[in-house]
Amino acid sequence: MTEVAESKPYTLELGDKVTHVAVYMPQTLILGELVTREAVRVSTWMRTPGLADFAGLYSVTMLRFLGTGEPQVLRFAEIYIPVSQVIALHLTPPAADAVDYDENERNRKFEPISAMTGPFRFDGSLRMPSHQSMARQMEIYREPFSMLYDVAVSSAYQPMGVVKCSMVLIRPSVFTLAARTPA
Repeated sequence: MTEVAESKPYTLELGDKVTHVAVYMPQTLILGELVTREAVRVSTWMRTPGLADFAGLYSVTMLRFLGTGEPQVLRFAEIYIPVSQVIALHLTPPAADAVDYDENERNRKFEPISAMTGPFRFDGSLRMPSHQSMARQMEIYREPFSMLYDVAVSSAYQPMGVVKCSMVLIRPSVFTLAARTPA
């Protein structure tokens, strides 16, 4: 018996790769395949200068969190999402990129925080100067995206459960950020 390969709505060109990602929008979680060049570090992809206005995702499962009931689950072969509405992105575990900083760099600390928006909560650590307070960091912060490390992602909706990721890129301007006391 021969197996028939599943047809994909894209064709990988030489130098392309497929990465499984979780993309968060205000009331939606999208799980799918992102096609990029091999040289692109997907964990930090949203920081790329000149990023297109729309991102194509393939083999998508979309969870729409509407009201107080169960999330609506939709499946699509191909979708295009407005990058301006993406509030967070991470590789789908167990996939993980190497950290995006020098681990030997001095004068940095990890500040435990909770980042919350809509139904989503991200408990992780923000990397910042060791002499700086959280209040001062947020006062001077101007970057459109920030990385959280060692993150537990959850939702007000139980079916999602808790997802653990080494890094999650968030858009701080749409989150309420709360300092956490380490457990």
